[in-house]
Amino acid sequence: MPEDAFDPDPDDGIWAENEAALRAFLAVASQWRDGGLDYAGARAGFELAGLDVGPALWGEVRVIEAGAREAIAEERERRER
Repeated sequence: MPEDAFDPDPDDGIWAENEAALRAFLAVASQWRDGGLDYAGARAGFELAGLDVGPALWGEVRVIEAGAREAIAEERERRER
C-alpha cells in the first residue's frame, strides 16, 4: 500500500487515533473469508507487512472486523428483500 494512502486529510473521515488499526486491517484484508478474517492468515500478513500488532491493536482490528461483518450482513439482507 502506498505510504501516501494515509496522508492526513481532515475530510476523509478517518480519525488519527484509528489510523494504525485501519492500516493493520487493510494490510490483511485479503485474508477475509465468508465469516470474517482468517486469523492465522492475518497473523502471517501482519508479520510479512512488518506490523507489530499487540493485544490493543488486535482488539481495534477486531472492532473493524465486526463492523465489516455487520455491514456485509445488512447488505445481504437488503439484497434478499
